[in-house]
Amino acid sequence: MFSLELDPRGTSQYLLNWNSSEQYWTSGNWSTADHIFTDVPEMTAANPSHGFPYTFGYVDAGNENYFTYHVEDDAVVAHFRMDVAGQVKFLMWVEGAAEWQQFWSQPKVQCDVYALCGPSGVCTENALPSCSCPRGFRRRRPLEWAQGDYTSGCARDAGLRCGARDVNGGEDRFYAMANVRLPSDAQSVVAASAGDCERACIGSCSCTAYSYNGSCSVWHGDLINLRDTSGISTATGGGGGTISIRLAASEFSSAGDRSRRLVVGLVVAGFVAAATTIAVVSIVVIRRRSRRAFKASRRVAEGSLVAFTCVKKI
Repeated sequence: MFSLELDPRGTSQYLLNWNSSEQYWTSGNWSTADHIFTDVPEMTAANPSHGFPYTFGYVDAGNENYFTYHVEDDAVVAHFRMDVAGQVKFLMWVEGAAEWQQFWSQPKVQCDVYALCGPSGVCTENALPSCSCPRGFRRRRPLEWAQGDYTSGCARDAGLRCGARDVNGGEDRFYAMANVRLPSDAQSVVAASAGDCERACIGSCSCTAYSYNGSCSVWHGDLINLRDTSGISTATGGGGGTISIRLAASEFSSAGDRSRRLVVGLVVAGFVAAATTIAVVSIVVIRRRSRRAFKASRRVAEGSLVAFTCVKKI
């Protein structure tokens, strides 16, 4: 889904593309004077004079263009790759630690990768893993997710009814997700209020979400580039807006049923516990009463025996 390629328009910049269609990062053009790509200033620090053993070059020979890097120290093992999660990474092997250590990557922010979490997936920066599914959705291909490839995205737990009622007698409803960076490909709809915006979405079978902040935006089909910003400060681009995601009515009733089942279970458990307590107390009381009755009868019997003895002596 992700590729690194030279600009097909003939410039000297490299591009990161999603699905060969959406560009989400560029290196900037090659600077002959500085021997770096203009949008990758870190290349300057990698010069041998700064302690890093790399030299870079770019060849433009008319009928061929290519970029080169050379490791001056043969003891250094370097690795450059296009990662499955949409980043290009430059790594060095550290013998003492016996592991690859990342020297450089682009885009620096993982969630800047276009459609990293696939259709309807949610990207959260500084989270492990970066991708998750919103309420009402599940991972489409769990094995791929376990390997760090999230591009298959999320699938619905329950299909939309599109105006019809589901088996529980309900219609599609909306779940409001706050503190998000809104997905790509929004469409504007004329609406005077949030209620009008919601009605505009529910009235279209293909509408999957809406957002209203003075103006109405709707989305049709899969949600792409949905991003959770709740853990990011406002100064660094946090905050975000609220999106209302369309879900089947069963996604809400099932939660209610679970709550009701929990309450009923607790009540039944309470009755059972109370009944058990009463039974135990009753047994104790009965036993105590039985003991008292036995002692009383014994005292009566002993008294009768004494009286009988006295009579005999007389």
